[in-house]
Amino acid sequence: MKCNEFLALTPVWRQTPGGMLRQLELWAERESPETLAGNATVSHITSELQQRGQTLLHDQTLYTSLKRVSLVHEGSLMGRPQLTSTEESKAFFRNYWKDNPAHDQEKFVVACLDTKNRVQCVVVVTIGTLDASLVHPREVFKPAIIEGASAVVLSHNHPSGDTTPSREDHTVTDRLTEAGKLLGITVLDHIIHGDGTGHVCSIREAS
Repeated sequence: MKCNEFLALTPVWRQTPGGMLRQLELWAERESPETLAGNATVSHITSELQQRGQTLLHDQTLYTSLKRVSLVHEGSLMGRPQLTSTEESKAFFRNYWKDNPAHDQEKFVVACLDTKNRVQCVVVVTIGTLDASLVHPREVFKPAIIEGASAVVLSHNHPSGDTTPSREDHTVTDRLTEAGKLLGITVLDHIIHGDGTGHVCSIREAS
Protein backbone atom coordinates (compact mmCIF):
# COMPACT_ATOMS: atom_id res chain seq x y z
CA MET A 1 0.00 0.00 0.00
CA LYS A 2 1.31 3.43 -0.93
CA CYS A 3 1.93 6.01 1.77
CA ASN A 4 -0.76 8.41 0.57
CA GLU A 5 -3.28 5.54 0.38
CA PHE A 6 -2.53 4.62 3.97
CA LEU A 7 -2.94 8.22 5.12
CA ALA A 8 -6.31 8.39 3.41
CA LEU A 9 -7.52 5.81 5.93
CA THR A 10 -6.69 8.09 8.86
CA PRO A 11 -9.81 8.83 10.96
CA VAL A 12 -10.86 12.47 10.79
CA TRP A 13 -10.36 12.98 14.52
CA ARG A 14 -6.69 11.99 14.13
CA GLN A 15 -5.98 14.22 11.17
CA THR A 16 -3.79 16.71 13.02
CA PRO A 17 -0.12 17.33 12.20
CA GLY A 18 0.92 15.11 15.08
CA GLY A 19 -1.63 12.47 14.17
CA MET A 20 -0.55 12.41 10.55
CA LEU A 21 3.09 11.99 11.57
CA ARG A 22 2.09 9.03 13.73
CA GLN A 23 0.23 7.55 10.77
CA LEU A 24 3.40 7.85 8.68
CA GLU A 25 5.26 5.94 11.38
CA LEU A 26 2.60 3.22 11.36
CA TRP A 27 2.89 3.02 7.59
CA ALA A 28 6.64 2.49 7.89
CA GLU A 29 6.09 -0.31 10.42
CA ARG A 30 3.55 -1.91 8.13
CA GLU A 31 5.69 -1.87 4.98
CA SER A 32 8.50 -4.36 4.62
CA PRO A 33 12.14 -3.19 4.66
CA GLU A 34 12.45 -4.36 1.05
CA THR A 35 9.66 -2.00 0.03
CA LEU A 36 11.36 0.95 1.63
CA ALA A 37 15.06 0.49 1.26
CA GLY A 38 16.11 -3.07 0.59
CA ASN A 39 17.66 -4.58 3.68
CA ALA A 40 17.87 -1.25 5.48
CA THR A 41 18.02 -0.98 9.23
CA VAL A 42 15.34 0.74 11.29
CA SER A 43 17.30 4.00 11.14
CA HIS A 44 17.47 3.76 7.35
CA ILE A 45 13.73 3.09 7.23
CA THR A 46 13.16 6.18 9.36
CA SER A 47 15.36 8.24 7.05
CA GLU A 48 13.54 6.90 4.01
CA LEU A 49 10.24 7.66 5.69
CA GLN A 50 11.23 11.24 6.33
CA GLN A 51 12.32 11.74 2.74
CA ARG A 52 9.14 10.26 1.29
CA GLY A 53 6.73 11.64 3.84
CA GLN A 54 7.94 15.18 4.51
CA THR A 55 6.37 16.74 1.43
CA LEU A 56 3.23 14.65 1.78
CA LEU A 57 2.91 15.58 5.45
CA HIS A 58 3.28 19.25 4.61
CA ASP A 59 0.61 19.02 1.95
CA GLN A 60 -1.81 17.13 4.21
CA THR A 61 -1.50 19.63 7.06
CA LEU A 62 -3.07 22.25 4.82
CA TYR A 63 -6.35 20.39 5.31
CA THR A 64 -6.12 19.22 8.93
CA SER A 65 -7.67 20.84 11.98
CA LEU A 66 -5.47 23.07 14.13
CA LYS A 67 -7.64 22.34 17.16
CA ARG A 68 -7.42 19.38 19.48
CA VAL A 69 -10.11 18.25 21.91
CA SER A 70 -8.93 15.97 24.69
CA LEU A 71 -11.44 14.07 26.80
CA VAL A 72 -10.09 13.17 30.23
CA HIS A 73 -12.30 11.20 32.61
CA GLU A 74 -11.82 12.77 36.03
CA GLY A 75 -14.35 10.71 37.91
CA SER A 76 -17.27 8.32 37.74
CA LEU A 77 -20.95 8.94 37.08
CA MET A 78 -21.82 6.56 39.90
CA GLY A 79 -24.15 8.36 42.26
CA ARG A 80 -25.18 10.97 39.68
CA PRO A 81 -28.95 11.64 39.44
CA GLN A 82 -30.92 9.65 36.86
CA LEU A 83 -33.64 11.51 35.00
CA THR A 84 -35.91 8.67 33.93
CA SER A 85 -39.22 10.48 34.41
CA THR A 86 -40.76 13.93 34.29
CA GLU A 87 -40.96 14.09 38.07
CA GLU A 88 -37.26 13.29 38.41
CA SER A 89 -36.40 15.98 35.85
CA LYS A 90 -38.55 18.52 37.67
CA ALA A 91 -37.00 17.67 41.03
CA PHE A 92 -33.48 17.83 39.59
CA PHE A 93 -33.93 21.27 38.05
CA ARG A 94 -35.77 22.59 41.10
CA ASN A 95 -32.56 21.88 43.01
CA TYR A 96 -30.36 23.14 40.17
CA TRP A 97 -32.00 26.56 40.05
CA LYS A 98 -31.94 26.75 43.84
CA ASP A 99 -28.16 26.17 43.76
CA ASN A 100 -27.64 28.32 40.64
CA PRO A 101 -30.04 31.28 40.78
CA ALA A 102 -30.29 33.34 37.61
CA HIS A 103 -30.48 36.72 39.42
CA ASP A 104 -33.34 38.23 37.40
CA GLN A 105 -31.91 37.09 34.08
CA GLU A 106 -33.40 34.48 31.81
CA LYS A 107 -30.91 31.65 31.46
CA PHE A 108 -31.11 28.56 29.23
CA VAL A 109 -29.25 25.39 30.22
CA VAL A 110 -28.97 21.83 28.94
CA ALA A 111 -28.40 18.66 30.97
CA CYS A 112 -26.56 15.94 29.07
CA LEU A 113 -27.50 12.34 29.89
CA ASP A 114 -25.74 9.05 29.22
CA THR A 115 -27.42 5.86 28.01
CA LYS A 116 -28.69 5.21 31.55
CA ASN A 117 -30.07 8.76 31.77
CA ARG A 118 -27.47 9.74 34.37
CA VAL A 119 -26.59 13.43 34.38
CA GLN A 120 -23.18 13.94 32.79
CA CYS A 121 -23.17 17.73 33.07
CA VAL A 122 -25.35 20.84 33.01
CA VAL A 123 -24.14 23.57 30.65
CA VAL A 124 -25.33 27.18 30.31
CA VAL A 125 -26.22 27.86 26.67
CA THR A 126 -27.51 31.43 26.69
CA ILE A 127 -28.21 34.26 29.12
CA GLY A 128 -30.88 36.80 28.21
CA THR A 129 -34.35 36.76 26.69
CA LEU A 130 -35.26 33.32 25.38
CA ASP A 131 -35.54 33.56 21.62
CA ALA A 132 -35.50 30.85 18.96
CA SER A 133 -32.84 32.76 17.07
CA LEU A 134 -30.56 32.87 20.12
CA VAL A 135 -30.99 29.28 21.30
CA HIS A 136 -29.23 27.71 18.34
CA PRO A 137 -29.15 23.90 18.02
CA ARG A 138 -25.41 24.07 17.36
CA GLU A 139 -24.75 25.55 20.81
CA VAL A 140 -27.28 23.34 22.58
CA PHE A 141 -26.00 20.06 21.20
CA LYS A 142 -22.27 20.88 21.20
CA PRO A 143 -21.77 19.78 24.85
CA ALA A 144 -23.99 16.74 24.26
CA ILE A 145 -21.87 15.63 21.31
CA ILE A 146 -18.63 16.17 23.25
CA GLU A 147 -20.01 14.20 26.20
CA GLY A 148 -21.29 11.43 23.93
CA ALA A 149 -24.76 11.98 25.40
CA SER A 150 -27.71 9.93 24.24
CA ALA A 151 -30.32 12.36 25.53
CA VAL A 152 -30.73 15.85 26.96
CA VAL A 153 -33.15 17.69 29.19
CA LEU A 154 -33.54 21.41 28.56
CA SER A 155 -34.36 24.01 31.19
CA HIS A 156 -34.70 27.74 31.57
CA ASN A 157 -36.06 30.12 34.18
CA HIS A 158 -38.79 32.73 34.16
CA PRO A 159 -37.73 35.74 36.28
CA SER A 160 -41.43 36.65 36.68
CA GLY A 161 -42.02 33.46 38.65
CA ASP A 162 -44.81 32.37 36.29
CA THR A 163 -43.96 28.95 34.86
CA THR A 164 -46.63 28.99 32.15
CA PRO A 165 -44.86 28.10 28.86
CA SER A 166 -44.97 30.85 26.26
CA ARG A 167 -45.43 30.33 22.54
CA GLU A 168 -41.68 30.96 22.14
CA ASP A 169 -40.95 28.26 24.73
CA HIS A 170 -42.90 25.73 22.69
CA THR A 171 -41.24 26.87 19.45
CA VAL A 172 -37.75 26.48 20.89
CA THR A 173 -38.60 23.05 22.30
CA ASP A 174 -40.04 21.79 19.03
CA ARG A 175 -37.11 23.11 17.02
CA LEU A 176 -34.52 21.49 19.29
CA THR A 177 -36.47 18.23 19.41
CA GLU A 178 -36.37 17.97 15.62
CA ALA A 179 -32.66 18.85 15.54
CA GLY A 180 -32.00 16.19 18.15
CA LYS A 181 -33.71 13.55 16.01
CA LEU A 182 -31.27 14.27 13.18
CA LEU A 183 -28.34 13.86 15.58
CA GLY A 184 -29.69 10.80 17.35
CA ILE A 185 -29.93 12.70 20.65
CA THR A 186 -33.35 12.62 22.30
CA VAL A 187 -34.77 15.78 23.87
CA LEU A 188 -36.63 14.22 26.80
CA ASP A 189 -38.18 17.34 28.29
CA HIS A 190 -37.95 21.07 28.82
CA ILE A 191 -38.34 22.25 32.40
CA ILE A 192 -39.34 25.84 33.24
CA HIS A 193 -38.45 27.21 36.66
CA GLY A 194 -40.27 30.13 38.27
CA ASP A 195 -37.78 32.35 40.07
CA GLY A 196 -38.62 33.04 43.69
CA THR A 197 -41.34 30.40 43.80
CA GLY A 198 -39.57 27.07 43.48
CA HIS A 199 -42.29 26.03 41.04
CA VAL A 200 -41.36 24.07 37.94
CA CYS A 201 -43.28 23.09 34.83
CA SER A 202 -42.69 20.41 32.21
CA ILE A 203 -43.39 21.55 28.67
CA ARG A 204 -44.04 17.91 27.74
CA GLU A 205 -46.79 17.75 30.35
CA ALA A 206 -48.16 21.13 29.34
CA SER A 207 -48.33 20.27 25.63
